[in-house]
Amino acid sequence: MKRYIRLTWLTIAYSFKSIASYRTAFVMNALAQIVSYLVDFGLTWIMVNAFGAMNGWTRYEVILLYAMSLASYALAGFFFFNIRSMSRDIRSGQFDDVLVKPMGALAYLICTRFNRGYVAHLALAIGLMVFCFGQMDVTLTAGKWLFFCLAVLCGALVYAGMFLIATIPAFFVVESRALGNLIFYFRQMSYYPLSIFPTILQVALTVVIPYGMINFFPAQAVLNKADYLFLGPRIPVLAPLIALAFFILSVLLFQIGIRHYKSSGS
Repeated sequence: MKRYIRLTWLTIAYSFKSIASYRTAFVMNALAQIVSYLVDFGLTWIMVNAFGAMNGWTRYEVILLYAMSLASYALAGFFFFNIRSMSRDIRSGQFDDVLVKPMGALAYLICTRFNRGYVAHLALAIGLMVFCFGQMDVTLTAGKWLFFCLAVLCGALVYAGMFLIATIPAFFVVESRALGNLIFYFRQMSYYPLSIFPTILQVALTVVIPYGMINFFPAQAVLNKADYLFLGPRIPVLAPLIALAFFILSVLLFQIGIRHYKSSGS
């Protein structure tokens, strides 16, 4: 475990040190990311203001859902986004090098493929969270703060699991992005209360692709809401555990994919 942590830390350190060589590019990319998500935020804000509320969720509560989803996505993206390029490594034969490293393939990929580009995402998400909590009349106890932070981390596990599952077809058909595109096509729906969508989408975004476990359900434990859809009142507290279970399942499926890997011979 110590060597994994050390390798990850070295990768992160070298990644940020390289900013000195590409400072302008890093700043421009960060600004572009912030502007892009501010546009999303602006559209969400306009929609909420137009309706006044979304099925009982106020404008600041909806923006908090947006911020939680963005923060979890950023935390997962730091370590898992670049794994999505693995299909290229498989096609070129470079994945063979990963398999001969003196550590597990997935552990090596996580430790060495840090993506610093998500700093802007996380900074924006934190800023929006601070803004929302400052506007809402919610008493946050130490327990609620702890649960909120845990929920964001577990939401990151859901996104990490999605990144892993999106790469699994590459082990069987070498080049396939369809599954990943399908999974992340629904991502923007996690910015809103799931209860505003038709029942079939509520089921899909809770059971099939568990976006609801990222923010919609855990946020209710913090905001004292009771919008449980077709599930019981315990779901807000159970959401982080379900998120962890989903991540573990994705890791197991990823390992199955590795066992079916065949070198391209390139």
